[in-house]
Parts: sequence; structure tokens; C-alpha cells
Amino acid sequence: MSGFILDAARKDAELIVSSIGFEETIFIETKDGSLKVELKGLNSKHSLGFDDNGNSVNSKTARITVIEKHLAALNYPVRNSVTGEVDLKKHRVTVKDSTLIEKYYVVNENIPNETFGTITLILGNYTPAPAN
Repeated sequence: MSGFILDAARKDAELIVSSIGFEETIFIETKDGSLKVELKGLNSKHSLGFDDNGNSVNSKTARITVIEKHLAALNYPVRNSVTGEVDLKKHRVTVKDSTLIEKYYVVNENIPNETFGTITLILGNYTPAPAN
């Protein structure tokens, strides 16, 4: 059993990520394309012109944060059946940016926060196959 403050913090994290007004509609699809689900989460993409040492670079980072139990409620495979660890690498993500243009990504890294039940997915560019 968790402490009441931790329970409250988990509820707050769920609200912030999925329903307090900053959420986006996110589509995530298994790497084999057998299941695609829609859920709410946080979306962020930043372009960087300089690294931490002041060197000029051309880089960007994109990530989303979702609630693990929301994916589980959609029967989405979140954890590796052998290790029990969160394993969403190579799953595909679609989300609209601030101009409402759909962007396509592939999950490069997954960072679960098992205290709060969130998963942050670090994304890389993905080009979907053309429709037939």
C-alpha cells in the first residue's frame, strides 16, 4: 500500500499528462503495425543551435510522455513479456505539432517513471510508407 501523499502525486501526474489542458492527442502503433491506439499525453519538440559548450550544432529533440495504465487499458503491449520491463523501442508515434501538421516518429528510447506511472518516449524521425 502506498502513502496517501504518493497516491495524490500519482493522480496529479495523471491529470497533468492527460487531462489538465496541456495534453495532445497521440497515436502509437506497435512496431509490427498490428495495433494502433489513440491516447492523450504531453508532446514536446525543440531545435537546438548550440550544445552545452557553446559549439554550433543543428539538432532537435522530440519526446512524448504518456500514462502507462492508459496504454494498458487499451490492451497495448507496454512491457516485454520475458523481462517485465517497459519496451516500446521501435514503436511508431504520430502527433500534430503546433501548426496542426502531423509528425511521424519512431521511439528510440523509453524512460519509465515507475513512481508516478509515466513513460517518456524519446523520438526519432520516421517516414511512413506511401499509401497504395
